[in-house]
Amino acid sequence: MLKIFSVVHYLSKYVEEEYAQSWIVYSCGEVSCDHVKELLRRMDIKAELTQALNDWNNEFVKIKYLQGEYKQKYDDKTNKVKTVEEKLVECRAELTTMITSSSLQNQQMETRDHIYAVEVKVLELHCIEEGFIQGFLKGVHLVQRKTGVEVEGLSPS
Repeated sequence: MLKIFSVVHYLSKYVEEEYAQSWIVYSCGEVSCDHVKELLRRMDIKAELTQALNDWNNEFVKIKYLQGEYKQKYDDKTNKVKTVEEKLVECRAELTTMITSSSLQNQQMETRDHIYAVEVKVLELHCIEEGFIQGFLKGVHLVQRKTGVEVEGLSPS
C-alpha cells in the first residue's frame, strides 16, 4: 500500500510541476489552444489523482478503525477467557477441597461405625458371657441349696 501511495504522490508532484510550468508559459503570453487543452487535461489528471489519494486515505482510515475495533474485541475476549480460566481454577480447587473433606468425613464415619460395631459386639459378648456366668452361678447356687451339696471352688453366696 505504501508503494501505491508513493506512485500517486509522485504523479501528483509531477502534475503540479507540469501545471506550474504551463502556468508560467500562460503568464508569459505563449498560449495556444493545444496548450490550454493540455493544461486542462493535466488539471483533470491531478484532480483524479487527488481524488484517488483521498479515497485511498479514507479506506486506510476505515481499515485502521476496523483494525482497532477488532483488536479491542479480541482483547475483550482474551480478558473474558482469562477470567473464566481463573474461575475454573478456583472451582477446581474448591471441588478438590470438597471431595477431600467429604472423603475425610466418610472415613471418619466409617471408622466410627466400625469402632461402634466392634465395641458393641464386644460389650454384647461380655454381657452375654457375664449373664451366662451369673445365670450359671445362680443355677449352681440354687442346686446347691436344694441339694445341700457344696461345689468345690464356689462360695456359698
